[in-house]
This record gives sequence, structure tokens and C-alpha cells, in this order.
Amino acid sequence: MPVSRDPHLTVEYATPNLRQIESLSGKRTFQPERVIGCPEPTTTTSIYSDISSEAESDLSTSTNATRSSRESDSSHGSRDIKRRHKHVFHQQTPKEPLLQFRYLVIVCLYLGPVCSGFLVGLLQAFNLAYSPYYSLEQPFPNWSIHVIFFSGLGSSLLLGIGLCFGKVKLLALVAVLQFLSSLLILFSTTSWWMVHVAEVLCGVSIGIHVPLQQIVTAESLSAFRRASIGILSYILVHLGILLAHLLSSVIVVQALAIVNLVALILNFLSSGFAHPETPRFHFDRVERSKCVNALQWLRGKSSDIGFEYEELAHNLSILATPSFNRRERLNSLIKSRSVYQPLLTSVTILILSVACGYLPITFLFITNFHLSVPKLDEDLRNLLLISNVLAPCIPLFLIDRLGRKLLLLISTALMAVSMTFLALLAHMEPDITLFQVKYTAIVASAVFLLSFQVGLGPLAWILAMELIPGSLLPWAVPVVSSTWWILGLVFTLTMRPVFDTIGVPGFCTIFAVVSGLTYGFVLEWIPDYREVSLEEIERFFRKYDQRKLTLDISSATERNVA
Repeated sequence: MPVSRDPHLTVEYATPNLRQIESLSGKRTFQPERVIGCPEPTTTTSIYSDISSEAESDLSTSTNATRSSRESDSSHGSRDIKRRHKHVFHQQTPKEPLLQFRYLVIVCLYLGPVCSGFLVGLLQAFNLAYSPYYSLEQPFPNWSIHVIFFSGLGSSLLLGIGLCFGKVKLLALVAVLQFLSSLLILFSTTSWWMVHVAEVLCGVSIGIHVPLQQIVTAESLSAFRRASIGILSYILVHLGILLAHLLSSVIVVQALAIVNLVALILNFLSSGFAHPETPRFHFDRVERSKCVNALQWLRGKSSDIGFEYEELAHNLSILATPSFNRRERLNSLIKSRSVYQPLLTSVTILILSVACGYLPITFLFITNFHLSVPKLDEDLRNLLLISNVLAPCIPLFLIDRLGRKLLLLISTALMAVSMTFLALLAHMEPDITLFQVKYTAIVASAVFLLSFQVGLGPLAWILAMELIPGSLLPWAVPVVSSTWWILGLVFTLTMRPVFDTIGVPGFCTIFAVVSGLTYGFVLEWIPDYREVSLEEIERFFRKYDQRKLTLDISSATERNVA
């Protein structure tokens, strides 16, 4: 926020924006000296010890400049008012020399989702171009997808160990794994074992990166930007896949691998050295000064972080009570609804996002409903890749207005309707590949796929990572993430046998029922919130424990009175 321009403002706090808020609203704002657990408290809070002197000097400079401008206006007339006021406003805006550098670091950090998608697209393009066993007529899903799912499942099970040592730094490990995978693609035109190792490394990195990117986004960004940046990360993954497929048709895969290597180097430097760890990570490790520095870096040097720090400290101090220590954590999981309800909600929403049938319908769509004797339709595949980038842009701009719950309800309702229509169409005409009904089926499946990308696709992982209590992340995230990978692997392994048994009508009927169940689950169990902090979400679920505690105290009091 800019420094106040009122020269008659009295100095009471360390940060000018607090003084400006009080002078305009007449309400008493948060006092920095009341920050819970702030290191080395003095007469003015230590959170602002690094910026208070600079802020007050900026304020005095702007005050003197304003007074001099007023005297000059009275002596020289009003014809130069606009020029002098513009100069004064430029002087009193706080300068941040590292502001552009901070933006550059954040942009390089979010190159990670693009590189992940680009690597997946490179592997697919490389197999299509060079593999003698991989062709447009190869059965779907192929062995490469199975390898990625197996590797992603293995890395997701070990993700909790990495979360104990760092979250942003773990993104640097993802960049290293993807760098090695791209390097193997660069030199694997004659050695197919390199391609298989590259697929394994790709799956391992994606198994870590998919949940970790949403965790870092949720813990680093403010409540007003968290959802939109989370959706943007999802879009960037699909943008990388699209770019790899489009560019591989005009540029050799080896050249594209070099481009990916350069982008991964920038991402590694950003996540490994320049970008700070999340404030929650530092606070959990009782590194409060680092927590303050990280929070100030993320919000900007002139931003007020007092209230946000106090909210974080108050919430984590509650979770640090004896009922949440390691010895009694399992017992608290069984008894505390504020723990098991968000955890079960996260697991369920990811299960439903896989079980709704997006992956099987995708294979039916790009093979023109010829899954038994598959032949890839490149035009439909490119159309699907483009829609995967454009469709999530709708929730990107509407998430703050409509909220997560309404978008999920719209998405799942459209999915259920389109699958019901496709199931009825398949029951009336068993041979859905006939010319009379084929294009109607393609349109219905396209509506289903677009509806998934408007809500359930980008929001499932965002909701799952937001709802998990922060103190339980190291062991809850592997449980939630591995569930998604296990179901995805089961679907890819059993898709062909199940399709040969029940056909398109049975497929569509099952997915229509699951989409309807997802609608009911979202309506009943997903909380409706927007622009709230993670601490407020945890307080929302803790109200159940507070009600139970109140009832227990009331019943005990009644027994004592009796």
C-alpha cells in the first residue's frame, strides 16, 4: 500500500498504511506489538524492525515534499499544480528495489507446471516419432501411461518424508528429476532403455509435483489470490502438454528437450535458492524470524503482515496443544471431527474426480469410440488439448465471484446430464460408431469433458490440499495423493477388459451415476467459502470439536449439580 500523504498525520505505529486506515475509517486497527509469539518484542514490534525506520523516513520525506509544494503553489499560482503534485506522488510511493526481482523469482517458480506438462508431451511425441512399438493404431491406454502412474504412486507414498525437510526446496528436487528425464530424451534416439528411465523419472517427479505445487501455492499466497493461482498452475500443466504436441510437428524432439532443460534450470534456481520457504513451514519448525522474513518477502516490503502473522500464530498455537502431539495423533484422528472430516472430504473429492470417468471418456473421444480396435484421431486429440487449456480459464475468472462450491455444482450437474444423455443414446443405438449417431455422441462426450475442466478437474486438487489441516500434511498428503494415483492406475489397467464386457452403454451409465453422486457430495459436504485464509478454514472445522466440548462440559456440570 502507498504511504499516506496527509502531512498532519500523527506517528503512532511503525507502518504508514495502518495510520492511514485509522485516519480514514476512525476504527482502531491491529496493533503490531500484539503479535503472538513475535521474536524479541519491544516498544514497537520486531516484525517491522527492518522496515519501520525506512517507512518513517519515507513518511517524513513525503510530508516535507507536500509542505514545500503547498508553499510553492501559493507563491507561483496554480498553473503548475498538476506537475508538482505528480512529482510529490512519485516521491511518496515506497520504493522496492527488489520488487522486479521478486516477480521474476515467482514467475520462474511457476515455470514448473509448464515444464511438467511439456515433459509429458515430449515423451508422447517422442514415442510417436521414434518408437517402433508405438503408433497411432496402438491400443489405448499404452504402456507409457502405466509406467507414469506406477512411478507417480511410488513417489506420492514417499512425499511425506520430503515435506518434513522443505516444501519449496522439494520443488527443486522435482526440477532435478525432470532435468534428468529431459536429458535422457535428448540422447535416447538409439537406446530405448533411456526412454523407459525417462518415463520413470517423469512419473516420479509428477507424483511429487501435483500435490506439492498446490501446497506451496496455498501456503505462500494470500486468500485473495490462492484459488486463481492454483487454477493457473493447472492451466500451465495442460499448456505445456499442448505446446509439446504442437511444436513437435515442426521442430525435432531433441531441440524441444533443450528448451525444456533451459526452463528447468531457471525453475531450479528459483525454487532452490531465491524463493523462500512457506511461512507455515518456518513456523512449524519454531523459526519465527524466518517466518516473518518469508511472509514479508511474499507480500512485499511495504505491506502490513501483522494481522496475517497473528492469525497464523494463533491457529498453530492451538494445534500445538497436547492433543495434537505425535504420541496422541492417532487418537486425535479417531476422536476429533475437525481432523477426520476435512481429511475424508479431501480423499473423497479426489476419488470422485477419478471415478467420474474423465480418463475413459477421453480415450473414447480421441479414438472416435473405437476403443476395442483403436485408432487415434489427431484432430480430436488436438481439439481436446486446446479445450483443456481454454476451459479452465472460466473458473480462473469466476472463482472469486461464484466460489468453489457453486462451480463444482455446475460442473458435476453438466457432467451427469451429458453422461445420462450419452448412456440413453448408446442404449437406443448399440452401435454408436454409426454415422447417424457418432457425431451426436462426440458432442455429448465433449460437453462432459469441458464440464469436467470447468470445475471438478482444476478444483479437486486445490480443495484437497486446502482442507487438510496444516499440522497433518506430512502424513495426510501421501494418503490423499496415493489414493488418486491408485484409482487412476486401476482405471488404465482395467479399462479395456471392462469396455469389452459392458460396452459404451455400461460405461456411460456408471459414469452418469458417479457424476450424480459427486453432485450430492459437493452439495452436502463441501463448505462454501471464498477469499478466506487457511486458518479460517481450519477454524471452520474446529467448531465441531468446540460444540462437542461444550456439550461435555454442560453434561458434566449437570451431573455435579445432581
